[in-house]
Amino acid sequence: MNQFEFVQYESQPIEVEDPFQRLYDRNFEVQSFHEGITLVVTLVIVLGLWFSVAWSLPGKVGRKGVARWMWFGLLAFPYTMFFGLLVLTFSPWPVARGSKKETEELEKELESTKKQLEASQQRVERYTDYVTKANSVIEKLQAERMNHG
Repeated sequence: MNQFEFVQYESQPIEVEDPFQRLYDRNFEVQSFHEGITLVVTLVIVLGLWFSVAWSLPGKVGRKGVARWMWFGLLAFPYTMFFGLLVLTFSPWPVARGSKKETEELEKELESTKKQLEASQQRVERYTDYVTKANSVIEKLQAERMNHG
């Protein structure tokens, strides 16, 4: 017998059943009552989350009334969602416009506060100079009193 004897094996295909394959089958049938309930509950939860996000996004960026319903219509349906997200992302947001106004008002208030601070600092410097001069006069008077006294 030869030391390097070769044995050839033929491979046979193994059929593996994909558990999710039947979900994409057009002839899909619910096998049991529990499976049907699970499917309905899952569908309700997913659609509820989907619609709640589609409803809350326009509200977060400041859309109200009819505009919010329009954005909800664009975001709620899969075929228009991508386009709706792009337009929502790159269009000006009412919230941003409001924050720009608030920023301008705050900048004006900051400027007036800076001016008040500068005026207060100048007053403090004047008072410090006045107190320094007064102290030097007092020291001179005390020195004169000591010399005469």
